[in-house]
Amino acid sequence: MTKLFTKVSPTSGIALLMIPAVLVSIAAGIIIPTRTLASGHYDFSIPELQGRDPYETSVLASRMNFPDPYQPNSIVLARDDRAHDALLASRLANSPLNSSMLFVGRDHVPNIVMDEMARLHPRGFGPDGGVQVYIIGDISSNIETEIQHLRLLSKRIDGADPIVLSHNIDRYLRSVDSSFAANVLLVPVDQPAFGLPAVPWRGHSMLFTERDTIPDTTLQSLQQRNGLSPSLFLLGSNDYISDSLANEFANYGRINRIDGRDPFDLSLNAARYGRDFRPIDQRFFDDPRNYLHDHWNDNRRDFIAGQADNWQTITPALILSRDRIRGPVILITPDALDGRNGYPGFPYDDYNKWFDHFRDPNQRDVNATIYDRAIERGGDPNFSRPIVPQPNDGFRWDYFPWFR
Repeated sequence: MTKLFTKVSPTSGIALLMIPAVLVSIAAGIIIPTRTLASGHYDFSIPELQGRDPYETSVLASRMNFPDPYQPNSIVLARDDRAHDALLASRLANSPLNSSMLFVGRDHVPNIVMDEMARLHPRGFGPDGGVQVYIIGDISSNIETEIQHLRLLSKRIDGADPIVLSHNIDRYLRSVDSSFAANVLLVPVDQPAFGLPAVPWRGHSMLFTERDTIPDTTLQSLQQRNGLSPSLFLLGSNDYISDSLANEFANYGRINRIDGRDPFDLSLNAARYGRDFRPIDQRFFDDPRNYLHDHWNDNRRDFIAGQADNWQTITPALILSRDRIRGPVILITPDALDGRNGYPGFPYDDYNKWFDHFRDPNQRDVNATIYDRAIERGGDPNFSRPIVPQPNDGFRWDYFPWFR
């Protein structure tokens, strides 16, 4: 029987969910699905690939997105200890580079990452003279020396701090696209997790801002768009980007605030926007599966769920949104996927409302058999404690134990 799940286990948590075919990795696993379309039944295969650190985690995500013989255009390298740099690198890797994203140390490239770079051997990004490796942020020149041993052409995009780095990446995108991006994401510099749900969005730049003032380099990026009338997306509530600052931003473009009192809340609101930035109405909640089909996917109803505080895992895995998942990013708590029936999970009722539509038999595919129980503590990586499905429910959450 065709295998559904192949488990790859990094050490920190991201959940990647595909509906109706389910792709889950939470707290210790990435699970890669293959659906058995003919019979509608699923089988399980569980080989172990332990991700012992962020370097190996990024390599596992790279192998998922670019298995042999596929090659990316390039590779984006970011430090494993800088959340802002990882966020910007993930955004850059998604679009326009079509790249894999890998973690490195400030002064060295781990052997497992070197091996992955050799395996990928990227084709080169044509609009930039065939650059194969992009080095993002404050990374030692030792890295470039190591890359030369692989005979790969590299380019560095520096930045003394996250605000300057985001400005420099914006300028770089201008150099390869011949014009500035018409859509700009403005992320609170003290809350980089607010930018995670927007990484899969295409055709935009990501800049950092403070709560009450526009940083000088961010202001320069906006002023350079004079006459373009860009759309500016403010990620976060008034607590993170003030209303008075929003009024100031209005001098440089059309303001769209994607509200959110925390990353979980913001991710749900951000999912209301399609990949082309067109906000939608109540149809998202009325018929989320068709929404995801029409606005995000080619032929599936998928989304990506991950833990906001585990940025070392979620940022390289978000590359999957490029064309493997094509769905919005939903941020979750580390305890469960579902807060119903007394289980911990999504912090707000809206999440349960959102998930309830996927359990409606009128909204699901005929062959879908998604199990209808929450992740429960006490499971083990060998799936030895399956959760009993609820009766008379076409959707079941099963074989999703909590990885301790």
